[in-house]
Amino acid sequence: MRQRAHAIVLGGGIGGLLAARAAAEHFCLVTVVERDLIPAEPSPRKGAPQGYHTHGLLARGRQIMEYWFPGFTDELAQRGAMIGDLGQAVSWLGHQTSLQPVHTGLTGIVAPRPLVECGLRQRLLAMSRVRFREGCKAEELIHDDVTRSVTGVKIRVGGKLELLAADLIIDARGRGAPVTRQLAEWGYGSIPESRIDIGLGYVTRLYRRDPADLDGRLGIVVAGGPPSWRTGVIACHGPDLWTVSIGGYFGDHPAMTEDGFLEFARTMPTREIAAVIERAKPVSDLMTIKYPASRRRDFALMREFPTGYLPFADAICSFNPVYGQGMSVAAEQSLLLDTVLADGDDHSLAQRFFEAAETIISTAWSMSTGNDLRHPKVDAPRSIVARAINRYMTLAHRAAAADGQVSRTFLEVANLMAPPSRLFSPSTLWRVAKANLRLAGTRAWRYIRPITPRRAWSADVRTVS
Repeated sequence: MRQRAHAIVLGGGIGGLLAARAAAEHFCLVTVVERDLIPAEPSPRKGAPQGYHTHGLLARGRQIMEYWFPGFTDELAQRGAMIGDLGQAVSWLGHQTSLQPVHTGLTGIVAPRPLVECGLRQRLLAMSRVRFREGCKAEELIHDDVTRSVTGVKIRVGGKLELLAADLIIDARGRGAPVTRQLAEWGYGSIPESRIDIGLGYVTRLYRRDPADLDGRLGIVVAGGPPSWRTGVIACHGPDLWTVSIGGYFGDHPAMTEDGFLEFARTMPTREIAAVIERAKPVSDLMTIKYPASRRRDFALMREFPTGYLPFADAICSFNPVYGQGMSVAAEQSLLLDTVLADGDDHSLAQRFFEAAETIISTAWSMSTGNDLRHPKVDAPRSIVARAINRYMTLAHRAAAADGQVSRTFLEVANLMAPPSRLFSPSTLWRVAKANLRLAGTRAWRYIRPITPRRAWSADVRTVS
């Protein structure tokens, strides 16, 4: 395998750390440039304000992190993360119903984002090929107009500028990365972009946790839906705390007062979140965050792209955080980065990466925006197919409340361990039809016979377990 000299990763968040781990397989040196000063212990930082809010790691994301860093799950557990089967330890509510609790074999990590980030960073720091430059701002990428390539970056260290040369610069500075402006200035034209405005806002607070709360479960996830479209999560924040994040769409956000926060929680589809707030002792201030829109940049549609430069993770696509997909999609992209680097041909690296990433991104994008398009205030076209799928998803949720197999399939898809098409397999269609006919009070379901699928889908993760 050919070794390149130097890769630079801009941004030391989850996406940047995973990109650096993949790049370390192929470069003699990987430098992570982070604007913030890195805290010694897990704590939120200025450049990642979402670190103050509730997070959970989907099964697929945990699986890939474990692949890159064997023993990572156990390390987080030793540091206070809560580990459990996602079908039993967490309750999932959507479409005005709750999925039936079921053993799935999907291991989830319920932990604060800063703990996950700190764990990844410490494992990276132990690698001889990786170094960190913290407290450094990336001021300017260096573009060679003749070779149509990015050759380095100027970083500001204190009051001085320093030039770092690299064979590849991976831009993992998040949704705010100035990728659009840079490409336009270099003469590559505009980036085809999709945007779904949702006006999401939510408020978070930490509470003292009683292990008996929620009957011992690790959390509850409430996906937004009619009639109120209010959404929220309660999850373990270590063994002794709860983190509660609740909110809504298009300005329907909780008031930043103790009474307003509680009253909003009482309107959720489940009373269990409000019950914890009523009883538990708060241990933090109320913290708010706004998320105006989901955004996707379609780099694969561009006619030309500079060599030596690769936007990554949220710089390509940022998802509605309610669905918890961001970290896991970044993890998927790290596996893809490893693959395209191993294939060689650095000149076409970005194009090959973007084309292959379409499958990863499209799956998560269709799942999150598909549900958001059910909101009547979302100003976006809705095809007949999309409306039919959303109608079917309501029927499937109803079935999953009573059928453990349908519930398990939902969780496999939601955790990116199976493609959405699994929900439309003949056996699942049969179970959904049977359950809904039962609910309708008819016995016609007795005459419907299941059809065995021709083949099963399996995640291609090489040796990931």
